[in-house]
Amino acid sequence: GSNVVINMLGKQVEPRRFDFEQTNVFFPRVLGSICAEMDVDRLIHFSALGASASAPSKWLRTKHEGEVALMEEFPTATILKLATVVGPEEKFFNKMGEFAKMLPALPMIGLPSAKQQPVHCLDVAAAVQSVLMHQSTAGKTFALAGPKVYTNKQLYEYFFHTARRPNKAIPLPQAIQELIGASLEWLPKPALTRDMVRTLNADLIAPSDLPGLRDLGIDPTPMEEVTLPYIKRFRPPATGTI
Repeated sequence: GSNVVINMLGKQVEPRRFDFEQTNVFFPRVLGSICAEMDVDRLIHFSALGASASAPSKWLRTKHEGEVALMEEFPTATILKLATVVGPEEKFFNKMGEFAKMLPALPMIGLPSAKQQPVHCLDVAAAVQSVLMHQSTAGKTFALAGPKVYTNKQLYEYFFHTARRPNKAIPLPQAIQELIGASLEWLPKPALTRDMVRTLNADLIAPSDLPGLRDLGIDPTPMEEVTLPYIKRFRPPATGTI
């Protein structure tokens, strides 16, 4: 058997075969029960910043319900609540870049004032290692976020500045954003859904009452130090890559 189990299941798109309740709530409960029955030493569960019973999106609400369900079955689990993850294969700036190349104008998804706190993928990996090395983390919840809070407007400005492209992001009312999501969510792999819009219109930042990366002995990496190598792929050819 396994002495460590890590649950990273949970896409932000609700598949037709499995709804959010099944993937985000039912599965963690069953997993926790099985791990308890099998005497697993450590169980780590990935959740999300912004997850709460009153969150605006179904995805965030069910992520919270999954945390509760898991802890009822396996009280010594460690929950890691993730911020938006940045790194070479992430889906935030890379998706922004792909659309920026294709579209004459880029709808800003999320209110300009909504806040995020991007975390580097290698810091997340280091957090998992630290949790497993320290038994004192059992039964606790950690907020994994970067060192700085940004508004959505600042994140779009940063992308276009780094990509050396004119800033063509257009803020839209949330109702219009949801109409865009509704028109796309029926695709097999939608880039946007109404529920994703509701998530991105929320503040996805570390709460002050939760321990974070520094409590795990990790100095959070500034977003600007790690995003340049892959954002510069979206620069127009005439601007160069330096």
